[in-house]
Amino acid sequence: MQAVYGWSICWQGAVLNTGYTVHVGTGLQYLALYRPVDLQKISSDPHGFLGGLNHIEVCVRDLEACEARVKKARFTPSEHAEYDEGHDFYGIAYKVASYSFE
Repeated sequence: MQAVYGWSICWQGAVLNTGYTVHVGTGLQYLALYRPVDLQKISSDPHGFLGGLNHIEVCVRDLEACEARVKKARFTPSEHAEYDEGHDFYGIAYKVASYSFE
């Protein structure tokens, strides 16, 4: 996320249930990425399993430049689409889109 979107680590450290969190984003917004110690907990515990989220969309002004950075980070973009409002692709389980920024 740092290499692809130019975000920074705002904070990181040990948190809930002896897990580990990294806040990555900008000064105004960030994602809290959480890693539990035990990845085998039951799915009813929102802090103890992976999955359950469909996707997160990140809007960028230059989709092609962002896609090049995704590839440079050794991820494979997929499911490209064009529509009236803009165009997008999926990569790293995140949807990256470009819309009119007017």
